[in-house]
Amino acid sequence: MRTLLAALLLTGAQTQAPLSVAVERLDGRDWWSLEAKDVPVEKLLRSIAREGGLELEGLGRIQGNTLVHASLTRRPLDQVLQYVLGSAGARAELRRGVISLYPDGLGDVARDELLLSAAAEWVSVTSRYPAHVEAPDAFLAQGEIAELRGLEGAARGHYQAVIEAFPDSDAVNDALMRSGRILKRQSNWVEAALHFRDLANRAEGVEYHATAR
Repeated sequence: MRTLLAALLLTGAQTQAPLSVAVERLDGRDWWSLEAKDVPVEKLLRSIAREGGLELEGLGRIQGNTLVHASLTRRPLDQVLQYVLGSAGARAELRRGVISLYPDGLGDVARDELLLSAAAEWVSVTSRYPAHVEAPDAFLAQGEIAELRGLEGAARGHYQAVIEAFPDSDAVNDALMRSGRILKRQSNWVEAALHFRDLANRAEGVEYHATAR
């Protein structure tokens, strides 16, 4: 059994790419997914632009060598950019196929207002369509926004909602990983280990096994 698990972990570690970006069109809207593991933000932005047939403007205005670690599933592009660029102290504007980049001149209050607005949109989605196929991702998005606002308890609550309400969803893998990382940051080693163990035991989450280990 240990040999099999070790083989699975090794396979996941060997095949997992440091960067992947994908866009799919559902219900007339583009939804973006990405995996980035310590990837320079400039490289990530170029991949997004290439995948979406978009132009980049203003790369020289941001810190392009800032490393990004992100795992996002089916998000609108504006939220993907907000999440990715937040770590680089930058922001983006989307206009007619062009992503324009700027240093983030927003104050803490303005930034928090934007995050609150985004959170309110996702709350509306989960309230109106609690059983929709995208509901697990909506809860994940609420958790991500809560993390950006420094509300780790609230973030874990959203992730736990995914784990408990949608046990068969692929989103559970993200929820377990993100919740486990929060617990690890809080030095709650026992609970963190339980989350990572549950993640490693999910066959459909083989791509997470190396990290969960």
